[in-house]
Amino acid sequence: MPGLAEIPYPDDQVSGPLGQRQVPGQAEELRHVAGLSRLREQNPHAVTLAQPGPVGAGRPASHSVSVSALPVVLTSLRVRSTTVIESVPFRLNLGFRHVAEVARLRTAHRANIAEVAAAAGVSVGTVSRVLNESPNVREATRRRVLDVMRRLNYRPSRLAAGLSRGSPRTVVILVPYVTRPSVVERLSGAIGVLDEQGFDVVLRTVDAPAQRDRHLRALTARHGADGAVIMSLPLSRDQLAALQDAHLALTLVDTEAPGIPCTIVDDIRGGFLAADHLIGLGHRRIGFIGDARDPDLGFVSTRRRLLGYRRALGHHGISYDPALIRLGEHSTRAAGNLALKLLALPDPPTAIFATSDTQALGVQAAAESAGRPVPDEVSVVGYDDIESAAQLGLSTVHQPLAESGARGASRLCALIRGETVRPLRDELPVSLVARSTSARMRWRPRPPPRAHPVSALADAG
Repeated sequence: MPGLAEIPYPDDQVSGPLGQRQVPGQAEELRHVAGLSRLREQNPHAVTLAQPGPVGAGRPASHSVSVSALPVVLTSLRVRSTTVIESVPFRLNLGFRHVAEVARLRTAHRANIAEVAAAAGVSVGTVSRVLNESPNVREATRRRVLDVMRRLNYRPSRLAAGLSRGSPRTVVILVPYVTRPSVVERLSGAIGVLDEQGFDVVLRTVDAPAQRDRHLRALTARHGADGAVIMSLPLSRDQLAALQDAHLALTLVDTEAPGIPCTIVDDIRGGFLAADHLIGLGHRRIGFIGDARDPDLGFVSTRRRLLGYRRALGHHGISYDPALIRLGEHSTRAAGNLALKLLALPDPPTAIFATSDTQALGVQAAAESAGRPVPDEVSVVGYDDIESAAQLGLSTVHQPLAESGARGASRLCALIRGETVRPLRDELPVSLVARSTSARMRWRPRPPPRAHPVSALADAG
Protein backbone atom coordinates (compact mmCIF):
# COMPACT_ATOMS: atom_id res chain seq x y z
CA MET A 1 0.00 0.00 0.00
CA PRO A 2 1.51 3.40 -0.95
CA GLY A 3 2.63 5.93 1.62
CA LEU A 4 1.51 9.54 1.73
CA ALA A 5 4.40 10.78 -0.40
CA GLU A 6 3.50 8.32 -3.16
CA ILE A 7 -0.11 9.43 -3.61
CA PRO A 8 -0.31 11.01 -7.10
CA TYR A 9 -1.37 14.58 -7.79
CA PRO A 10 -1.75 14.59 -11.60
CA ASP A 11 -1.37 18.14 -12.92
CA ASP A 12 -3.75 17.51 -15.81
CA GLN A 13 -6.66 17.21 -13.40
CA VAL A 14 -6.53 20.78 -12.14
CA SER A 15 -9.59 22.37 -13.68
CA GLY A 16 -12.33 24.90 -13.28
CA PRO A 17 -15.74 25.22 -14.95
CA LEU A 18 -14.24 25.27 -18.47
CA GLY A 19 -11.35 22.94 -17.80
CA GLN A 20 -8.69 25.65 -17.39
CA ARG A 21 -6.23 25.82 -14.51
CA GLN A 22 -7.69 28.25 -12.00
CA VAL A 23 -6.53 29.91 -8.79
CA PRO A 24 -9.22 31.09 -6.35
CA GLY A 25 -9.40 34.88 -6.47
CA GLN A 26 -10.82 37.55 -4.26
CA ALA A 27 -13.18 38.79 -6.98
CA GLU A 28 -15.29 35.68 -6.56
CA GLU A 29 -15.23 35.93 -2.77
CA LEU A 30 -16.47 39.52 -2.72
CA ARG A 31 -19.94 38.23 -3.60
CA HIS A 32 -20.24 37.18 0.04
CA VAL A 33 -19.54 40.57 1.63
CA ALA A 34 -23.26 41.19 2.16
CA GLY A 35 -23.11 38.72 5.03
CA LEU A 36 -20.88 41.13 6.94
CA SER A 37 -23.60 43.78 6.95
CA ARG A 38 -26.01 41.28 8.47
CA LEU A 39 -23.45 40.47 11.14
CA ARG A 40 -23.09 44.09 12.15
CA GLU A 41 -26.86 44.57 12.23
CA GLN A 42 -27.37 41.53 14.47
CA ASN A 43 -24.43 42.15 16.79
CA PRO A 44 -22.46 45.36 16.21
CA HIS A 45 -19.94 44.42 18.92
CA ALA A 46 -19.17 40.92 17.68
CA VAL A 47 -16.42 41.82 15.26
CA THR A 48 -14.19 44.78 14.39
CA LEU A 49 -12.57 44.99 11.00
CA ALA A 50 -9.10 46.38 10.66
CA GLN A 51 -6.91 47.64 7.88
CA PRO A 52 -3.49 45.95 7.71
CA GLY A 53 -1.53 47.33 10.62
CA PRO A 54 -0.17 46.63 14.09
CA VAL A 55 -1.71 43.97 16.27
CA GLY A 56 -4.86 45.21 17.94
CA ALA A 57 -5.36 48.16 15.61
CA GLY A 58 -9.14 48.26 15.59
CA ARG A 59 -9.64 50.86 12.90
CA PRO A 60 -12.84 50.64 10.86
CA ALA A 61 -12.21 49.00 7.51
CA SER A 62 -12.53 51.07 4.36
CA HIS A 63 -12.17 48.03 2.13
CA SER A 64 -14.33 44.95 1.61
CA VAL A 65 -13.42 41.85 3.59
CA SER A 66 -14.71 38.46 2.56
CA VAL A 67 -16.29 36.82 5.60
CA SER A 68 -19.30 35.07 4.08
CA ALA A 69 -19.93 32.49 6.78
CA LEU A 70 -18.78 34.47 9.81
CA PRO A 71 -22.23 35.91 10.59
CA VAL A 72 -23.62 32.41 11.11
CA VAL A 73 -21.12 31.59 13.83
CA LEU A 74 -19.69 34.74 15.36
CA THR A 75 -23.03 36.32 16.14
CA SER A 76 -23.87 33.36 18.36
CA LEU A 77 -20.73 33.90 20.42
CA ARG A 78 -21.82 37.24 21.88
CA VAL A 79 -18.14 38.16 21.91
CA ARG A 80 -17.30 40.62 24.67
CA SER A 81 -13.73 41.27 23.60
CA THR A 82 -12.58 42.90 20.40
CA THR A 83 -12.17 40.64 17.40
CA VAL A 84 -10.11 42.20 14.63
CA ILE A 85 -10.32 40.67 11.18
CA GLU A 86 -7.90 41.38 8.37
CA SER A 87 -8.33 39.70 4.98
CA VAL A 88 -5.26 39.66 2.77
CA PRO A 89 -3.86 37.45 -0.01
CA PHE A 90 -1.99 34.34 1.13
CA ARG A 91 0.02 31.49 -0.34
CA LEU A 92 2.38 29.42 1.79
CA ASN A 93 5.63 27.75 0.78
CA LEU A 94 5.59 24.30 2.37
CA GLY A 95 9.21 23.76 3.44
CA PHE A 96 8.01 21.19 5.99
CA ARG A 97 10.68 18.51 5.60
CA HIS A 98 12.30 19.22 8.95
CA VAL A 99 12.34 16.97 11.98
CA ALA A 100 12.92 17.20 15.70
CA GLU A 101 16.33 18.80 15.16
CA VAL A 102 14.56 22.17 15.13
CA ALA A 103 13.35 21.59 18.65
CA ARG A 104 16.86 20.59 19.72
CA LEU A 105 18.33 23.74 18.20
CA ARG A 106 15.93 25.96 20.16
CA THR A 107 16.72 24.85 23.69
CA ALA A 108 18.84 27.86 24.70
CA HIS A 109 18.19 29.27 28.17
CA ARG A 110 15.83 32.26 28.32
CA ALA A 111 17.10 35.03 30.58
CA ASN A 112 14.76 36.34 33.27
CA ILE A 113 14.50 39.80 34.76
CA ALA A 114 16.60 38.88 37.81
CA GLU A 115 19.49 37.76 35.58
CA VAL A 116 19.28 41.01 33.62
CA ALA A 117 19.38 43.00 36.86
CA ALA A 118 22.38 41.04 38.15
CA ALA A 119 24.33 41.42 34.89
CA ALA A 120 23.61 45.14 34.76
CA GLY A 121 24.41 45.69 38.43
CA VAL A 122 21.01 47.18 39.24
CA SER A 123 17.85 46.13 41.09
CA VAL A 124 14.94 44.25 39.54
CA GLY A 125 12.86 47.38 40.14
CA THR A 126 15.25 49.43 38.01
CA VAL A 127 14.98 46.95 35.14
CA SER A 128 11.19 47.13 35.46
CA ARG A 129 11.30 50.92 35.28
CA VAL A 130 13.45 50.74 32.14
CA LEU A 131 10.95 48.36 30.56
CA ASN A 132 8.10 50.72 31.40
CA GLU A 133 10.08 53.72 30.08
CA SER A 134 9.97 55.51 33.41
CA PRO A 135 11.65 58.95 33.43
CA ASN A 136 13.10 58.20 36.88
CA VAL A 137 16.11 56.29 35.50
CA ARG A 138 19.45 57.85 34.62
CA GLU A 139 20.28 57.72 30.93
CA ALA A 140 23.56 55.88 31.50
CA THR A 141 21.75 53.26 33.59
CA ARG A 142 19.03 52.90 30.98
CA ARG A 143 21.58 52.31 28.21
CA ARG A 144 23.44 49.75 30.35
CA VAL A 145 20.27 47.81 31.11
CA LEU A 146 19.13 47.84 27.48
CA ASP A 147 22.56 46.66 26.37
CA VAL A 148 22.41 43.72 28.80
CA MET A 149 18.90 42.86 27.62
CA ARG A 150 20.11 42.72 24.03
CA ARG A 151 23.18 40.68 24.95
CA LEU A 152 21.12 38.15 26.93
CA ASN A 153 18.31 38.14 24.35
CA TYR A 154 15.88 39.00 27.12
CA ARG A 155 12.21 39.34 26.24
CA PRO A 156 9.77 40.46 28.91
CA SER A 157 6.70 38.37 29.66
CA ARG A 158 3.85 39.88 27.66
CA LEU A 159 1.31 38.34 30.01
CA ALA A 160 2.93 39.80 33.12
CA ALA A 161 3.31 43.18 31.46
CA GLY A 162 -0.30 43.21 30.39
CA LEU A 163 -1.55 42.29 33.83
CA SER A 164 0.62 44.90 35.53
CA ARG A 165 -0.67 47.61 33.20
CA GLY A 166 -4.24 46.40 33.46
CA SER A 167 -4.33 46.39 29.67
CA PRO A 168 -6.30 43.88 27.59
CA ARG A 169 -4.46 40.77 26.45
CA THR A 170 -4.29 39.91 22.77
CA VAL A 171 -4.17 36.63 20.86
CA VAL A 172 -3.62 36.39 17.12
CA ILE A 173 -5.31 33.67 15.06
CA LEU A 174 -3.61 33.11 11.72
CA VAL A 175 -5.77 31.18 9.25
CA PRO A 176 -6.31 30.81 5.49
CA TYR A 177 -9.62 30.68 3.63
CA VAL A 178 -11.80 32.26 6.29
CA THR A 179 -14.86 32.04 4.02
CA ARG A 180 -14.93 28.24 4.11
CA PRO A 181 -17.60 26.88 6.46
CA SER A 182 -15.19 24.40 8.05
CA VAL A 183 -12.77 27.22 8.89
CA VAL A 184 -15.57 29.32 10.35
CA GLU A 185 -16.64 26.49 12.65
CA ARG A 186 -13.07 26.03 13.88
CA LEU A 187 -12.83 29.76 14.52
CA SER A 188 -16.08 29.72 16.48
CA GLY A 189 -14.60 27.24 18.94
CA ALA A 190 -11.34 29.13 19.34
CA ILE A 191 -12.86 32.60 19.65
CA GLY A 192 -15.42 31.39 22.18
CA VAL A 193 -12.69 30.10 24.52
CA LEU A 194 -10.48 33.16 24.11
CA ASP A 195 -13.41 35.47 24.74
CA GLU A 196 -14.28 33.64 27.96
CA GLN A 197 -10.66 34.05 29.07
CA GLY A 198 -10.78 37.82 28.45
CA PHE A 199 -8.52 37.99 25.41
CA ASP A 200 -8.91 40.37 22.52
CA VAL A 201 -8.65 38.40 19.27
CA VAL A 202 -6.89 39.57 16.12
CA LEU A 203 -7.87 37.37 13.17
CA ARG A 204 -5.34 37.41 10.33
CA THR A 205 -6.55 35.70 7.16
CA VAL A 206 -3.84 35.27 4.57
CA ASP A 207 -3.18 33.73 1.17
CA ALA A 208 0.02 35.29 -0.20
CA PRO A 209 3.66 34.83 0.83
CA ALA A 210 4.32 38.51 1.51
CA GLN A 211 1.35 38.83 3.83
CA ARG A 212 2.20 35.55 5.55
CA ASP A 213 5.75 36.71 6.18
CA ARG A 214 4.61 40.10 7.46
CA HIS A 215 2.17 38.53 9.90
CA LEU A 216 4.74 36.04 11.17
CA ARG A 217 7.27 38.86 11.65
CA ALA A 218 4.67 40.80 13.62
CA LEU A 219 4.18 37.81 15.90
CA THR A 220 7.87 37.82 16.82
CA ALA A 221 8.03 41.55 17.55
CA ARG A 222 8.56 42.67 21.14
CA HIS A 223 5.21 44.47 21.27
CA GLY A 224 3.26 41.72 19.55
CA ALA A 225 0.55 39.46 20.90
CA ASP A 226 0.54 37.39 24.09
CA GLY A 227 0.16 34.28 21.98
CA ALA A 228 -1.03 32.88 18.69
CA VAL A 229 -3.09 30.04 17.27
CA ILE A 230 -2.04 29.03 13.75
CA MET A 231 -4.68 27.03 11.89
CA SER A 232 -4.11 24.76 8.89
CA LEU A 233 -0.82 26.42 7.87
CA PRO A 234 2.33 24.29 8.01
CA LEU A 235 5.40 26.18 9.21
CA SER A 236 8.70 26.11 7.39
CA ARG A 237 11.88 25.41 9.33
CA ASP A 238 12.87 29.10 9.38
CA GLN A 239 9.40 30.25 10.38
CA LEU A 240 9.28 27.78 13.25
CA ALA A 241 12.75 28.79 14.41
CA ALA A 242 11.82 32.50 14.43
CA LEU A 243 8.68 31.87 16.47
CA GLN A 244 10.56 29.73 18.97
CA ASP A 245 13.32 32.34 19.25
CA ALA A 246 10.66 34.91 20.14
CA HIS A 247 9.41 32.67 23.00
CA LEU A 248 5.88 33.26 21.77
CA ALA A 249 3.13 31.14 23.28
CA LEU A 250 1.95 29.16 20.26
CA THR A 251 -0.43 26.32 19.44
CA LEU A 252 -1.33 24.75 16.11
CA VAL A 253 -4.70 23.48 14.89
CA ASP A 254 -5.12 21.24 11.83
CA THR A 255 -1.35 21.27 11.28
CA GLU A 256 1.69 20.19 13.26
CA ALA A 257 5.38 20.95 13.81
CA PRO A 258 8.07 19.51 16.07
CA GLY A 259 7.94 20.72 19.65
CA ILE A 260 4.73 22.78 19.26
CA PRO A 261 1.41 21.75 20.86
CA CYS A 262 -0.98 20.82 18.08
CA THR A 263 -4.60 19.68 17.77
CA ILE A 264 -5.31 17.56 14.70
CA VAL A 265 -7.64 14.88 13.33
CA ASP A 266 -6.75 11.60 11.62
CA ASP A 267 -7.49 12.42 7.97
CA ILE A 268 -6.20 9.05 6.78
CA ARG A 269 -8.74 7.35 9.02
CA GLY A 270 -11.44 9.72 7.73
CA GLY A 271 -10.72 8.84 4.10
CA PHE A 272 -10.81 5.14 4.98
CA LEU A 273 -14.19 5.51 6.74
CA ALA A 274 -15.77 7.27 3.75
CA ALA A 275 -14.66 4.67 1.20
CA ASP A 276 -15.37 1.77 3.57
CA HIS A 277 -18.94 3.02 4.07
CA LEU A 278 -19.56 3.15 0.32
CA ILE A 279 -17.97 -0.26 -0.23
CA GLY A 280 -20.23 -1.66 2.48
CA LEU A 281 -23.21 -0.44 0.46
CA GLY A 282 -22.07 -2.49 -2.52
CA HIS A 283 -20.23 0.19 -4.51
CA ARG A 284 -17.03 -0.81 -6.29
CA ARG A 285 -16.54 2.12 -8.68
CA ILE A 286 -16.01 5.00 -6.25
CA GLY A 287 -14.92 8.41 -7.53
CA PHE A 288 -12.68 10.73 -5.50
CA ILE A 289 -12.79 14.56 -5.71
CA GLY A 290 -10.37 16.73 -3.76
CA ASP A 291 -8.16 19.81 -3.80
CA ALA A 292 -5.40 20.13 -6.38
CA ARG A 293 -1.91 20.38 -4.98
CA ASP A 294 -0.58 23.93 -5.03
CA PRO A 295 3.24 24.33 -4.93
CA ASP A 296 2.90 27.39 -2.70
CA LEU A 297 0.64 25.75 -0.11
CA GLY A 298 1.49 23.12 2.45
CA PHE A 299 -1.89 21.50 2.90
CA VAL A 300 -1.86 17.70 3.03
CA SER A 301 -5.46 16.94 4.02
CA THR A 302 -6.54 15.84 0.52
CA ARG A 303 -3.48 13.60 0.17
CA ARG A 304 -4.14 12.01 3.56
CA ARG A 305 -7.81 11.41 2.76
CA LEU A 306 -6.84 9.95 -0.60
CA LEU A 307 -4.43 7.60 1.16
CA GLY A 308 -7.24 6.47 3.46
CA TYR A 309 -9.50 5.94 0.44
CA ARG A 310 -6.85 3.78 -1.22
CA ARG A 311 -6.30 1.78 1.94
CA ALA A 312 -10.02 1.00 2.12
CA LEU A 313 -9.97 -0.20 -1.49
CA GLY A 314 -6.99 -2.43 -0.76
CA HIS A 315 -8.59 -3.73 2.43
CA HIS A 316 -11.58 -4.95 0.41
CA GLY A 317 -9.54 -6.27 -2.54
CA ILE A 318 -10.68 -3.54 -4.96
CA SER A 319 -8.22 -2.33 -7.58
CA TYR A 320 -7.27 1.35 -7.52
CA ASP A 321 -8.23 3.18 -10.73
CA PRO A 322 -6.49 6.57 -11.26
CA ALA A 323 -9.23 7.52 -13.74
CA LEU A 324 -11.61 7.88 -10.81
CA ILE A 325 -9.47 10.58 -9.13
CA ARG A 326 -10.30 14.20 -9.92
CA LEU A 327 -8.54 17.16 -8.28
CA GLY A 328 -9.24 20.86 -8.70
CA GLU A 329 -10.18 24.18 -7.14
CA HIS A 330 -11.95 24.08 -3.79
CA SER A 331 -15.45 25.22 -4.70
CA THR A 332 -18.88 23.74 -5.30
CA ARG A 333 -18.81 24.74 -8.96
CA ALA A 334 -15.41 23.22 -9.68
CA ALA A 335 -16.33 20.02 -7.82
CA GLY A 336 -19.54 19.79 -9.83
CA ASN A 337 -17.68 19.98 -13.11
CA LEU A 338 -15.20 17.36 -11.95
CA ALA A 339 -18.14 15.13 -11.02
CA LEU A 340 -19.59 15.52 -14.52
CA LYS A 341 -16.30 14.31 -15.97
CA LEU A 342 -16.43 11.26 -13.74
CA LEU A 343 -20.03 10.53 -14.70
CA ALA A 344 -19.11 10.84 -18.38
CA LEU A 345 -16.58 7.99 -18.19
CA PRO A 346 -17.37 4.84 -20.17
CA ASP A 347 -17.50 3.00 -16.85
CA PRO A 348 -18.70 5.75 -14.47
CA PRO A 349 -18.62 5.55 -10.68
CA THR A 350 -21.74 4.66 -8.74
CA ALA A 351 -20.51 6.67 -5.74
CA ILE A 352 -18.31 9.71 -5.20
CA PHE A 353 -16.33 10.72 -2.12
CA ALA A 354 -15.57 14.46 -1.96
CA THR A 355 -12.98 15.68 0.54
CA SER A 356 -15.13 18.52 1.86
CA ASP A 357 -18.84 19.07 2.32
CA THR A 358 -18.84 22.15 0.08
CA GLN A 359 -17.39 20.05 -2.73
CA ALA A 360 -19.83 17.22 -1.99
CA LEU A 361 -22.76 19.61 -2.41
CA GLY A 362 -21.40 20.54 -5.85
CA VAL A 363 -21.12 16.85 -6.72
CA GLN A 364 -24.72 16.26 -5.66
CA ALA A 365 -26.01 19.17 -7.73
CA ALA A 366 -24.02 18.03 -10.76
CA ALA A 367 -25.33 14.47 -10.53
CA GLU A 368 -28.92 15.70 -10.34
CA SER A 369 -28.38 18.03 -13.32
CA ALA A 370 -27.02 15.10 -15.33
CA GLY A 371 -30.09 12.99 -14.64
CA ARG A 372 -28.35 10.80 -12.07
CA PRO A 373 -30.45 11.25 -8.92
CA VAL A 374 -28.78 11.00 -5.52
CA PRO A 375 -28.72 8.43 -3.95
CA ASP A 376 -30.79 6.30 -6.39
CA GLU A 377 -28.07 6.25 -9.04
CA VAL A 378 -25.10 7.98 -7.40
CA SER A 379 -24.19 8.00 -3.71
CA VAL A 380 -22.27 11.00 -2.36
CA VAL A 381 -20.18 11.31 0.81
CA GLY A 382 -18.51 14.52 2.00
CA TYR A 383 -16.05 15.44 4.73
CA ASP A 384 -16.22 17.88 7.68
CA ASP A 385 -19.88 17.62 8.77
CA ILE A 386 -20.47 21.36 8.65
CA GLU A 387 -23.75 22.65 10.07
CA SER A 388 -25.57 22.64 6.72
CA ALA A 389 -24.62 19.00 6.07
CA ALA A 390 -27.18 17.76 8.59
CA GLN A 391 -29.83 20.14 7.26
CA LEU A 392 -29.30 18.87 3.70
CA GLY A 393 -29.06 15.20 4.63
CA LEU A 394 -25.46 14.85 3.41
CA SER A 395 -23.60 11.69 4.38
CA THR A 396 -20.17 12.79 5.56
CA VAL A 397 -17.15 12.18 7.73
CA HIS A 398 -17.54 14.14 10.94
CA GLN A 399 -14.51 15.93 12.29
CA PRO A 400 -14.88 17.98 15.51
CA LEU A 401 -14.28 21.39 13.95
CA ALA A 402 -15.42 23.66 16.77
CA GLU A 403 -13.88 21.38 19.38
CA SER A 404 -10.51 21.41 17.64
CA GLY A 405 -10.49 25.21 17.62
CA ALA A 406 -11.55 25.31 21.27
CA ARG A 407 -8.89 22.79 22.28
CA GLY A 408 -6.18 24.72 20.48
CA ALA A 409 -7.24 27.95 22.18
CA SER A 410 -7.49 26.31 25.62
CA ARG A 411 -4.01 24.89 25.28
CA LEU A 412 -2.72 28.32 24.28
CA CYS A 413 -4.27 29.87 27.39
CA ALA A 414 -2.49 27.25 29.48
CA LEU A 415 0.84 28.14 27.85
CA ILE A 416 0.28 31.83 28.53
CA ARG A 417 -0.35 30.99 32.19
CA GLY A 418 3.04 29.27 32.24
CA GLU A 419 1.66 25.74 32.39
CA THR A 420 3.13 22.71 30.62
CA VAL A 421 0.85 21.33 27.89
CA ARG A 422 0.74 17.57 27.38
CA PRO A 423 0.46 15.73 25.14
CA LEU A 424 2.05 17.86 22.46
CA ARG A 425 0.06 16.02 19.78
CA ASP A 426 -3.66 16.10 20.57
CA GLU A 427 -5.46 13.93 18.00
CA LEU A 428 -9.25 14.06 17.91
CA PRO A 429 -11.35 11.20 16.48
CA VAL A 430 -13.36 11.25 13.25
CA SER A 431 -16.54 9.28 12.53
CA LEU A 432 -18.82 8.42 9.61
CA VAL A 433 -22.28 10.00 9.63
CA ALA A 434 -24.61 8.18 7.21
CA ARG A 435 -27.51 10.28 5.95
CA SER A 436 -29.71 10.34 2.86
CA THR A 437 -27.10 10.88 0.10
CA SER A 438 -25.62 7.39 0.39
CA ALA A 439 -27.52 4.17 -0.22
CA ARG A 440 -27.02 0.57 -1.31
CA MET A 441 -26.21 0.25 -4.99
CA ARG A 442 -29.32 -0.88 -6.84
CA TRP A 443 -28.79 0.02 -10.50
CA ARG A 444 -26.51 -0.87 -13.40
CA PRO A 445 -24.57 2.00 -15.02
CA ARG A 446 -26.13 3.29 -18.24
CA PRO A 447 -24.38 5.18 -21.04
CA PRO A 448 -22.73 8.33 -19.71
CA PRO A 449 -24.58 11.66 -19.95
CA ARG A 450 -23.35 14.56 -22.01
CA ALA A 451 -21.10 16.63 -19.74
CA HIS A 452 -21.69 20.36 -19.53
CA PRO A 453 -20.27 23.04 -17.22
CA VAL A 454 -22.15 23.47 -13.97
CA SER A 455 -22.34 27.22 -14.41
CA ALA A 456 -25.65 27.58 -12.61
CA LEU A 457 -24.41 26.15 -9.33
CA ALA A 458 -24.37 28.57 -6.41
CA ASP A 459 -20.78 28.54 -5.22
CA ALA A 460 -20.32 28.02 -1.49
CA GLY A 461 -16.54 28.37 -1.66
